[in-house]
Amino acid sequence: MTTTKSGIRMAGLGASLTLMVGAAHAGPIVFSDPAAFNAALGETHVESFESMAREAVGSISFGGAMTAEVSTSGTAENSVMDGVDGYGAVAMGGPDGGQFWKLRAGVTVIDLGSPWDAFGFWYSDLEGATLMITAGDEPSVALDDNNSGTNHFFGLLADAPFSSVSIAWSVSNGDGVGLDDMVVGRRSVPNSGSMSLVAIAFLGVVFRRRLKTT
Repeated sequence: MTTTKSGIRMAGLGASLTLMVGAAHAGPIVFSDPAAFNAALGETHVESFESMAREAVGSISFGGAMTAEVSTSGTAENSVMDGVDGYGAVAMGGPDGGQFWKLRAGVTVIDLGSPWDAFGFWYSDLEGATLMITAGDEPSVALDDNNSGTNHFFGLLADAPFSSVSIAWSVSNGDGVGLDDMVVGRRSVPNSGSMSLVAIAFLGVVFRRRLKTT
C-alpha cells in the first residue's frame, strides 16, 4: 500500500485530535489553597451558614437568585450547628462563634440548578473517614484528612460544567464532618474542553489548506 502525503497529514491530525480529546477528559483539578482556587475563578458565591436555622438543611442560598436544593439519604445526619459539635467539628468562626453544616454517613446531593465549574468548602473533623466528592459526570475525588478541631480547605475545578454535586462516605468514623463557607464558582478562562474544540477547528482549517496545495 502506498502512503500519500495527504494520508500522512490525516494521520498526524488524528493523533492530535486523540491527544486533545484525552486532555479534555482529564478530570477535576483539586485545590487545598483557597487563594489559588479563587484566583482561577471569575465568579464565586459563598454560603457561610451563619443565617440559617439550626436544623436540617433542605436548600442552600449562594446569594442572589442562586439557590441549591439538598437531599440526603436515610442514613445521613444533616444539621446546622453552632460553634462545635463536641467531637472535633468546628465552625470557621471557632468554638465561640459561627455556625457550620454537620453531615454524617450516607449520601448528600446538592442540586445547583444551573451549570458551574467549581465547588469547594472548608471542613473539620474528617479523621478516620473518607469522603467521595463527585461533581456531575467528573471522576470522584477522595478526601481523607486528620483534622479534628481545625478547618482545612477543599476545592475542585471541573473539566466540564456540572449542575450537581454529591458527597458520599466510603469510610465513616461515626461522628461526621463539619462543612463551612461552601462556594460555587465559574472559571475566568475557557475550560480545556472549549480550548480543545478551538484547536481542533484550527487544525481542520490548516489541513484543508494544505490539501489544496498538494
